[in-house]
Amino acid sequence: MQVHAPLQQQSSRPAHSAALHSHATARMQRRHQQQSKVAHMCHMRVQAAASSSLPGSAGLTSSSSSSSSSLRRGPVLVVPAFYLDAQAFKPLVQELRSRGFNAALPPIRWTDWVPTLGGRSVRPILDRMDYALTQLLEGYQVSEQGNFEVPLPQPATYQDWLQEFRDASQGARPGLELTGPWKGSQRAALVASSAGGWISRIFLARGPPYSNTVYHGADRVHTLVTLGTPHKSAEPVTRRNIDFVNDNYGGAHMDDVRYVAIGSKTVQGKSWLNGAVQDFAYQSYNICIGDGSAWGDGVTPLECALALDGAHHIVMEGAKHVPLEAKPEQGVHWYGSGPYLEQWVHFLQHSGGSEAAAPAEMASLSSSSSSSSSSSSSSSSSSGGGTGSSGGSNNV
Repeated sequence: MQVHAPLQQQSSRPAHSAALHSHATARMQRRHQQQSKVAHMCHMRVQAAASSSLPGSAGLTSSSSSSSSSLRRGPVLVVPAFYLDAQAFKPLVQELRSRGFNAALPPIRWTDWVPTLGGRSVRPILDRMDYALTQLLEGYQVSEQGNFEVPLPQPATYQDWLQEFRDASQGARPGLELTGPWKGSQRAALVASSAGGWISRIFLARGPPYSNTVYHGADRVHTLVTLGTPHKSAEPVTRRNIDFVNDNYGGAHMDDVRYVAIGSKTVQGKSWLNGAVQDFAYQSYNICIGDGSAWGDGVTPLECALALDGAHHIVMEGAKHVPLEAKPEQGVHWYGSGPYLEQWVHFLQHSGGSEAAAPAEMASLSSSSSSSSSSSSSSSSSSGGGTGSSGGSNNV
């Protein structure tokens, strides 16, 4: 019996082992289900935390303020600086799109600026802005394959360019149908670099006509943000244009549009040998205000960038003039990159109504981003004037 006992125990082991295996399998399945639930909960928490800490989300979440929770991130058209191709601003468009804005570029090549040289009409630029903005508001979706640009209805030819060069006051070629007064409910924001800022002020106006044309842009725009725009200048070549802007659309001219004027205190103009040798900043500042030793972004002096009465003013330290100067890997940024973008991106939001943001809403937006970067400062006071015969532009 003692010999056969182990054999009897051995013969009963398969059934016992099967039961143990079945029990262990069920326990492992229950544990796996519990772990899956925990992992899912953790994943959801991580997603929530990540979304609340996205770049540009500070001050924009529903928990930050009751006023910002009612704001929307809608269409944004980025207007390039003088003599720059719209594609130079593609990184800014990508940044804005990553923050939920439907940002796009107008179909403006650097060659489109040539017909406007010498203080001639900037209608070729305005017509392209008008067309692109309306297309964007009517639902056109730009794509990465199309470089985030609203294309012309038909490609421009060399003959078209020659016609523009002969008489820029006749507008873009091939001819684009202008929108005129806008009856739609949706409105967009304009972000304009350098000369694109004072050109956008023409676009917003409902009169008097510029080159026999009124664009009624304020019907479609709730906010204009100007980046390093020379809102005044003593430079003689393009003074006719900027004088017209300041004499007819001075300051924050349109009551239903929010104006934000941004300048930089980064580069001081320098000269040597009693002024015989001057750096570029000194020459540019001297053209604008007659003081080459002023501070600015290296092209536009701070005084000119803020010369827009009634606008919300922001002063930055460290921001360069245009994206071509930015080197993010070296910590060098322009107005539309890195920590500087965070100082104004919240202004692009809109309540969706037909009026500009109320003062309380503006104050909430300003306070929500005032601490996002220690390298720049913000002020809502008006400094400088948008009117007067001294207005000019160095077309930058």
